[in-house]
Amino acid sequence: MGWSKTVTFVTGLLNKSAWKAPCVEVENADVIAHQLINKSDIPSYWVRKDFVLSAAPGNSVVTIVSANYFELYINGQKASDDVLTPAVSDVKKQLYAITFYLSRFLRKDDNCIALWMGLGWANDFAFSAQLNAQCGAKQFELFSDESWVYRSSPLSKIIQRQWNNFGGERLDASALQTNWNLQGTDTQSWLKVKTGIFPTYL
Repeated sequence: MGWSKTVTFVTGLLNKSAWKAPCVEVENADVIAHQLINKSDIPSYWVRKDFVLSAAPGNSVVTIVSANYFELYINGQKASDDVLTPAVSDVKKQLYAITFYLSRFLRKDDNCIALWMGLGWANDFAFSAQLNAQCGAKQFELFSDESWVYRSSPLSKIIQRQWNNFGGERLDASALQTNWNLQGTDTQSWLKVKTGIFPTYL
């Protein structure tokens, strides 16, 4: 019996000095607060950013911090089998950084990174994302900033948030857009995210 094959794994960014991406707001927090108070339906959001790589990437990862549930898509493909990511935490005290390995999804030239974000247990929509890719001899970096765009998706949360009644979801199938997470999609009608503020404990 010999040794097992060598494997590698990727961790998140372990030092604050390595984290360069700002926090961005997907929707105004006051709007969400009003919807919560009035128990209105709250939409989930599509968020995206197109970018260009000068060469086929080698090692490539993206690290995302958010209090919201989200799914990550790269060029239309879901980047993991995760559901209800991130794990539940007391968002006033702790948020989790999730790192995804992206090399098999990225390609030379045009690419798109996209998030489908639900409210989860948060009271607003915000995130920070930092992508690092090795393209030949060059290191490529992409950060969440005000060049990212968003729009409401056809999926909305029916707000209740009381014991034994957590509401539900409503899907408007007529508003589904199959290319929302593909590079080159027309986003002229989408809104730009705004720079937000990270909790002080991060």
